[in-house]
Amino acid sequence: MKILDVKDMSMSFGGLVAVNALSFSVNSGELIGLIGPNGSGKSTAINCITGYYTPKGQVLFKDRNIVGLKPHQISALGLTRTFQLTSLFARATVLDSVLTGMHLHTGENFWDAIAYSQSNNRKEIRLREKAVEILDFFGLAEDRDRPSNSISHFGRKRLGLAIALAARPEMILIDEVVSGLSGEEVSEMMEVIRKIRQTGVTILLVEHNMRVIMNLCDRVIVINFGSKIAEGTPADVSSNPQVQEAYLGTGVKLDA
Repeated sequence: MKILDVKDMSMSFGGLVAVNALSFSVNSGELIGLIGPNGSGKSTAINCITGYYTPKGQVLFKDRNIVGLKPHQISALGLTRTFQLTSLFARATVLDSVLTGMHLHTGENFWDAIAYSQSNNRKEIRLREKAVEILDFFGLAEDRDRPSNSISHFGRKRLGLAIALAARPEMILIDEVVSGLSGEEVSEMMEVIRKIRQTGVTILLVEHNMRVIMNLCDRVIVINFGSKIAEGTPADVSSNPQVQEAYLGTGVKLDA
């Protein structure tokens, strides 16, 4: 059953076509890779799907066209994405960063809610307990009281996932989560992604690391110059001549 269906999605900036009639679908429970050389349009495609840009065409999430909705509205429907940690979370504790991500699920402004009523104080306790469970899932429970910008690079990567998962999404778009990690950390992050999938969350994984793509994904979608040039199993796309030509000279090993 399709959970995401992108139909003829296009996005231009002046005369530059960043995404060109892109179509693909993701079934519920799948782990799909989205790859392409630098400048191929991956980031623009993700921004279109999650409401940061308004493209032409359709983006159907659970059969609803979400083009034109704001990012927080799309997240509230069950489709979230990861971000690099920004100044918004830098000084907040690890626990409070996850609590911030949870406010979408509560249907109210979390920080206003916990300030005023006894009932909301009880809700705060329940949310904090749930946030600690999420941190434990990502191996971050011991860091709960530390400022987010004081934990390791690998810890911040896991925290970014925890914040995105705090809103209880049905589908998550994970954007280059292993960049800057050591080989051992990449292996650990792959296990984290497998654990997320085992909870039933559908995943669209945008990644340059072909070891991750080849070992995790059911299918891979390859784009270049904003257009889809291949789709299939990791083995199929890695041997595709168009894909090999697109990556020629980039230093990326497609058989990793």
